[in-house]
Amino acid sequence: ADGPFRLTVSRQARGLRAVSLDARIGSFATNRLPLRLSARIGTDSGLQFNGFFNQRPSATVEGEISLRDKRLIPNMLSEVALEAASTPSQTARVDGLIRLTEAGLFADNLEIGALGTQFQSQLRIIWPQAADTPVQISTRLSADEINFDLIGLMPQSEAPAAVQSPEDPFRHFLPSVEFDARLLSGRFLLGGEVGRNFVIDLRTQENSVSINRFSADLPFDTSLLAAAELVAPPGMVNLSGDMAVRSSDSVAALLWLATSDVVWEGWGSARKLAMICRPSRKRWTNHYCSAWGW
Repeated sequence: ADGPFRLTVSRQARGLRAVSLDARIGSFATNRLPLRLSARIGTDSGLQFNGFFNQRPSATVEGEISLRDKRLIPNMLSEVALEAASTPSQTARVDGLIRLTEAGLFADNLEIGALGTQFQSQLRIIWPQAADTPVQISTRLSADEINFDLIGLMPQSEAPAAVQSPEDPFRHFLPSVEFDARLLSGRFLLGGEVGRNFVIDLRTQENSVSINRFSADLPFDTSLLAAAELVAPPGMVNLSGDMAVRSSDSVAALLWLATSDVVWEGWGSARKLAMICRPSRKRWTNHYCSAWGW
């Protein structure tokens, strides 16, 4: 039969969240098939898609997607021992037009809501061209303002252990992923003060992260510019890079550092990282090394 078709699935296994799927697709007698999809995982995650499946000249899916998820942000932050300060800021929202082809997934104007911030985003996900090549994810995000005070360090007793080990049976079935990301914000809140012009440009590869640019105009006429590379082969971590800090009101900046719980929490975490990475400090300036307690 040529359709249209409807597929409805609902399942809840013991100890797992309920999963439901409702998919509707138009008649295959036409080249451009209407496609509607609705899916839920428990009460935390929901996805809706409304668009078309084009059969010729090459198979493509295009349409509008809407995603709501209450677990994505907490799970991502927990991977780096961070947590959201309030429950409303934990919900992630994604809305916009996407195009899915044999080459990958593309979105030129996604609206992403996370941590109380509305981001405008461009996204490209390129599928692996061979079995041993990674998935390539490239994204550009921009926001008017980001509130970093909504993010805090996770208590040490709750920090997660490593989730992937060489014995993990699933790691052999999942493709590796490389990220190329750039985040810009005109304003940001940190330690109760306002900063401007936050920029971070980074790229991840297997066992390494390259921060091509990390810059911000911090509170009290203080500016920061840095670039770094973090290499983490099995059994060790190496950090190298360069950093410049300039301030025309250094006394006020130091008082802000001394009285800000958020900043001092991050400072303590950075000191621990610095001690781990101590053998690889060759390219750091003396000012940077002394600032981080080396």
